[in-house]
Amino acid sequence: LPGVTGAGGLQALIKGGLPVAGERIVVAGSGPLLLASAATAQDNGAQVLNIAEQAHWSAVAGFAAQLPRWPGKLLQACTLFHPGYRANSHVVEALGDGRLQAVRLSIGGRIRKVACDRLACGFGLIANLQLGQALGCRIELNALAVDDWQATSLADHYAAGESTG
Repeated sequence: LPGVTGAGGLQALIKGGLPVAGERIVVAGSGPLLLASAATAQDNGAQVLNIAEQAHWSAVAGFAAQLPRWPGKLLQACTLFHPGYRANSHVVEALGDGRLQAVRLSIGGRIRKVACDRLACGFGLIANLQLGQALGCRIELNALAVDDWQATSLADHYAAGESTG
């Protein structure tokens, strides 16, 4: 259905020039990428209606409790707060005739229909460390360790993106 993308895909499309100003967007799935995608959309003029996080509040709180280990991530998380964020929520159905017109969300077990122009879904971004591990790069906190220039522990080997945390 046109208007439905991955959460990371929406973020990449916007950074590549996709105009979203004035669009009503729902972001759904799991993980911190939802907040980043919603912020990118909002910063580019979209109206983010809801961020539906499928994890329960206890899981979200457990994740948040780990953030002080990374002060920069903690600060970033605080700046990404969105009043439409709801845990224990997920998309039940995308509705439309030839294009997305609305979604049905389960929010805490209650069904709510939300009119929207775009739905971005992302379910758990897990970094693939296999290549870095095979090359012998140092791993720290489940990510390839890099310096400020994205250099790994191996000379002339660089890494970027999810694999670096």
